[in-house]
Amino acid sequence: MADIQILPPPILSAAELVTAQRQTAPSGDELTALVRFDIADSCKRLGLPCAAKAVATAVSTTDWQDIQTELSQTNVCGERNAMIRAVYAMSVGRVDDAVGMLAWFRGHSNHEWFVEVRGERAAKGGAR
Repeated sequence: MADIQILPPPILSAAELVTAQRQTAPSGDELTALVRFDIADSCKRLGLPCAAKAVATAVSTTDWQDIQTELSQTNVCGERNAMIRAVYAMSVGRVDDAVGMLAWFRGHSNHEWFVEVRGERAAKGGAR
């Protein structure tokens, strides 16, 4: 019978550790922050700086409906339509549905979306 050799777990480099951390699913609070970041970023791209600021503090259904109204007044495009749907999901407390819409717009799975948006947010000075 061959000897079984037990190997210690690999020691990760700093870069590998960061990559592993980025692939960890976000908590509820982080997920909400990532959704807010992505919607605000799109609002800025669509020329809606006031809506982008409102996304950061939107709490009530009315707050989110105001953002939806601003979005609906922009030129029709795929990004605008996806953001309207994501904002609607946020207005009714369905963060997971908002993630699904944002991921769909980017052509990603939900996991790919949060890894990408987490990186974008970090690059712009946001949390991790």
